Amino acid sequence: MLIVPVIDLCKGIVVHAIEGNRKEYQAIESKLCSSADPLDVISGFLKVFNFKSIYIADLDALEQQNAHLKIVESICNKHPELEVWLDTGPSLIEHYLQKTDFHNLRLILSSESLPSVTTFSSLLDQYPQHNFLLSLDYKANTLLGPQGLLQHKQQWPEDVIVLNLNSVGAKAGVQIPTELNHHEITNNFNTYYGGGIRNLNDIKKLNSFSFAGALVSTALHNQDITGDDIHLLNQ
Repeated sequence: MLIVPVIDLCKGIVVHAIEGNRKEYQAIESKLCSSADPLDVISGFLKVFNFKSIYIADLDALEQQNAHLKIVESICNKHPELEVWLDTGPSLIEHYLQKTDFHNLRLILSSESLPSVTTFSSLLDQYPQHNFLLSLDYKANTLLGPQGLLQHKQQWPEDVIVLNLNSVGAKAGVQIPTELNHHEITNNFNTYYGGGIRNLNDIKKLNSFSFAGALVSTALHNQDITGDDIHLLNQ
């Protein structure tokens, strides 16, 4: 199981995402670091475990506001050992893919920010050399974005995220959207789940469902999932 720490960026700092209500997000309070500065938060994560990947959601960019271009650049440059999964919306994909020195950056095509299946297909065709991830964003058991994505699995990249926004930051446990045939997806794609993960038992549950990994934030900051827990998973 790959454990991927999550950073939600808003107005220059890391915020605590709760149930997808972005206007209510506050600066992160963590047992791992003393500030909400993105680089401090990443350093805190890396003291817990030698993570291989990190997930970043640029919330301002997703809301068509001021993107965190310099912060993302500094993270990529300071941590070349980390594979940075970035959700920033389709409008900035060209900007980031022109940065040829960002060898550790992988962009996420999130269903919530995709206007159509045509846009999804066009981006894959336009940048065949880039190893995109697809994020299926759910709220109230409904896929956000073009419903047709679910009928175009033959175009999906090999890595797929299932994100339950209702559960994010809510300590709700694993709640896989009921309309999603997760057995089919986990059998055919490297599938990662995000939203509500509380502890090691939740990770084990995902493992039993053949998920490849989990996106985790609150449980790491609260030390409900520790470095010892992650080592145990990898034994």
